[in-house]
Amino acid sequence: MKGINFGRILLGGVLGGLLILGKDFILHHNCLLQYWHSAIAAGHFHAAQPWFRGIFLVESLLEGILLAWLYVLARGRLGPGPRTAVIAGLTGGLLVRGVTAIDYLMWIPVPQVFSVSVFIVGVTTSVLATLLAGWVYQEK
Repeated sequence: MKGINFGRILLGGVLGGLLILGKDFILHHNCLLQYWHSAIAAGHFHAAQPWFRGIFLVESLLEGILLAWLYVLARGRLGPGPRTAVIAGLTGGLLVRGVTAIDYLMWIPVPQVFSVSVFIVGVTTSVLATLLAGWVYQEK
């Protein structure tokens, strides 16, 4: 792992994680809020607790750091640059958001627009977060 700049991975990952957190806030608190209220009223989810915010922050930061790490690992094979960041972001986004969307479709009786929105916006944001992390990253 000689030459890997862990400080830059962390910085890029935190910035990407904050982008993901902002997207989640906008998507779930504005665009999909009516679906969340319906699902909570139907008993499919518990109402949000104040400590959920801390968990969402940690999840978003970890996702950003993992996307940054995935980009750095892909650089060795694919070379540095935006193409590698897009490939790494798509890979990470499809794994994380794809599983989430499938779970929503299978287990939660919400309209398909909910799952599709979470998937499309989530994968797009993963790519953007990885591009941001790649832009920040510099080897030692």
